[in-house]
Amino acid sequence: MKKYLITGAMALLAGFYLTSCTHDDIEYSSLYEEKTQSFEKVFKDLYGTIDPNHDWGFTPYVVDNNTTEATAGTRGTRALTRGAYPNANDWAKEGWNVPDPLHAEQIAIVRKYFQQFRDPVDEPINYSDFFVQDVYKGGTYAKDKDPDSKTTETCYSAYGDPNSPFYGSNQMDQLSAGMGDHISNYNNAQCSPNTNVSSANPDLNPHTDKIMLMTGSSTAYFGYNNSLQSSYKYNDMFTRVSGNTIMQWAKDNNITVPSTGDVTGMHFVGFDYEADLSHGLTDNMQGNSYLVTEVPAGTAGAFQIPNKQNDDNWQKGKWYIAGARDHYYSDWIVRIIPGTKRDTSKDQDKEEEETTTSKKYTAKRHEIIAIGRVFVEDLYNASRADIDYNDAVFDAIIWKDDSILVEPNFWGQETTTTISRKYRVEIALLAAGGTIPMKIAGSKFGDVHQAFGVGLTTIVNTVGEASNVFGSLVTGKDYVYKEFDYTDELKLKNKISLNDIPIDVEWITGDVKVAARLNNKETHTYKKDAEGKLVVDANRDPIVEDAGAPVVPHVLQVPIGTAWAQERVNIGLGNEGPYHDFPKYVKDHTVNFWENNVDKFYLYLGNRSPLAFKDKKKGYTYLTDIKTIIWEGPKTFKYYPIISEIVNYFTSEKLNLPEGGVKEGQVMTFIFTNYPGYFKAQTNDGATIYDGNVTSESISITLTSDQAAKINSQKKIKVSGSDLTLKTITIR
Repeated sequence: MKKYLITGAMALLAGFYLTSCTHDDIEYSSLYEEKTQSFEKVFKDLYGTIDPNHDWGFTPYVVDNNTTEATAGTRGTRALTRGAYPNANDWAKEGWNVPDPLHAEQIAIVRKYFQQFRDPVDEPINYSDFFVQDVYKGGTYAKDKDPDSKTTETCYSAYGDPNSPFYGSNQMDQLSAGMGDHISNYNNAQCSPNTNVSSANPDLNPHTDKIMLMTGSSTAYFGYNNSLQSSYKYNDMFTRVSGNTIMQWAKDNNITVPSTGDVTGMHFVGFDYEADLSHGLTDNMQGNSYLVTEVPAGTAGAFQIPNKQNDDNWQKGKWYIAGARDHYYSDWIVRIIPGTKRDTSKDQDKEEEETTTSKKYTAKRHEIIAIGRVFVEDLYNASRADIDYNDAVFDAIIWKDDSILVEPNFWGQETTTTISRKYRVEIALLAAGGTIPMKIAGSKFGDVHQAFGVGLTTIVNTVGEASNVFGSLVTGKDYVYKEFDYTDELKLKNKISLNDIPIDVEWITGDVKVAARLNNKETHTYKKDAEGKLVVDANRDPIVEDAGAPVVPHVLQVPIGTAWAQERVNIGLGNEGPYHDFPKYVKDHTVNFWENNVDKFYLYLGNRSPLAFKDKKKGYTYLTDIKTIIWEGPKTFKYYPIISEIVNYFTSEKLNLPEGGVKEGQVMTFIFTNYPGYFKAQTNDGATIYDGNVTSESISITLTSDQAAKINSQKKIKVSGSDLTLKTITIR
């Protein structure tokens, strides 16, 4: 009969992968110790002494269980939603200095610069509030229409159909700024026209422009999604150029610019389209099909399509480069205008200013508390070559999702109270290099081979390339992505890392089977204060008080995007393997072994992950579902046997409206306690907003233009009801 082993509490997972058995089937054995100790011996023989301060990349996030925090702020400043602010008809009313549309001559000189100047020097700008204005979409006026342009902005599939070129701009979507903030209405390398852009002069009618306002964002990074690659995000294919630089370039090249074309003092961002579809494009010239971009003869690295140099279909004599990037940043061009405000203190009386500037709101706050790529070693065969850490490779993010209440305190600071907390995990599985059962996060993600839809004997790498060592055993697959709630698993922890996502394997030797958990053991003791809370440093990382005994790692955390080793190749040992600095890393945890002395021949390169956002790091935070509280109770309505009589018991309640008032299409929510009951709400002049029964905690009404106008002018609302309590009214 088969014998099932039960090892130490850390290793044994009762019921994991095990079939039912009787007491006589169980035998206690040291197979787990045998596996781990064999691996540890090989590891230490190869790499020697381990830095006792090592956490192998899994630096934990210390959970702050304080429910209230105060942040410096200015009394009377409205809390802006981070990201796009699309209500163009309200920009000027709220004091924003809205820029005028660009002249055709300004667009022309900017386009010419980006189409003729290769690899312009980036000129950083630093704005948190700014307008993004459309300038040019690649392909609409390229070399075929402007002979001076040095870019065709056109891509081809080599050995594909030479008569089917495409403009890269048509694949560029979801323009973003800063920490991945989506700039609304920007897709297909252009902005949808906004026909309702207000002017600072209230006597002028709204005008049309391709423009968006961003608030609380950043101009440190810009990016776009490539729809040709399942919306893979490119965050490093942009450059920022000042209008002064463009005007000087025009002068140096004897280009006459009319007064209506002057862009002095302006700032522009250009994007270069990239679609790196396959690793080693220029080294794989005999491949069946790869992406190429037409460039002028003499361009560095340019070539002619192999065996097609004299083919008229391939435009005989044309030159190309591999991939889509040609280093001309004209595939998408936008203008950036700092978001400044005029003085609006005279726009309203003192009483109105007092009642509209002290704001409370609720929101969902999302924070990355752990992010990285995890390399897994299943310990099944402890040998020099098998320490490759590719038995599973996955990217992961742990999110902390808080429901918060934000309100000003006496000193004008924003006080944030956490109402509730959840945890969420995103995982993108990239490789399954082992041949034994392995689960990630239990059933929430599941077995890695099953996720890829293959058997245990199939090795999977999502880069779709053969290994230089074990080529035919590797099958190319798409990554497998899952997102799931992880609140129950993490809610009681005071420090959290990706090492808290369990990785479980099943080892079988002959008739013996054992289930074991691979996650690294915790040996560090962390410093605590007098109240027993963990003490953190300036980066909110816990301070290690006692490192304990060094642990040989079963899993490693590295930055997302780090390539993993190919099959049966040691991850790095001197001049062996891909990462020659790995031995240094073992001895010194501050060494980033993936940065220098890397032999790419033994790596799976060109991997793609839906979590590969260059600008998303630990601590990245954003808000959603922001609801401004415009009225607070409670107000209890008594029971009335005859509902029609409650019309005589309306109370008129003053509203604490946000700056600019409420707007058509916004949602007004009435939140109740002590329900069910009956409720009626009206504008102050008696127009019905809601009239009916209440059977749940809240009811939400989308405001019409008439309702919004009356609420803004009257600044009050009439409410009445029967047998319930109205707690708050919010607007979003």
